[in-house]
Amino acid sequence: MRRRGLLVGAALAGALLAPAAGAEPSARERLAQERRAVEQRYAAEEAACRERFTVTACVEEVRRARREALTDVTARQIALDDAERQRRAEVRRRRIERKQARRAAAEQQAASAAKPPAASAAGPAPR
Repeated sequence: MRRRGLLVGAALAGALLAPAAGAEPSARERLAQERRAVEQRYAAEEAACRERFTVTACVEEVRRARREALTDVTARQIALDDAERQRRAEVRRRRIERKQARRAAAEQQAASAAKPPAASAAGPAPR
């Protein structure tokens, strides 16, 4: 059972890595496809287990194989989500910095416009 699962997993990995006709799917789409393939394989293997006399051990082995297969998919999904979260945070940080810079420039401009010129503030120039 384990050997067959590895062969199916290798075939699945090869199919997912093969270039698709047309546009290449995004990383999220590839992960979703891989997750669906693992779930379909799990359902098929579990159904095959139900045909046997010793169902429990077979189902437990299939579930263990499913967990192992999904561990990698889940780890890559978490990494992808983390990278997206960091990218959004960086965009937000830059937006805040630009807003703060505009506000500081506006305050500085308002302060310099409110200040009288330096020569008239000191009074008439001595002769």
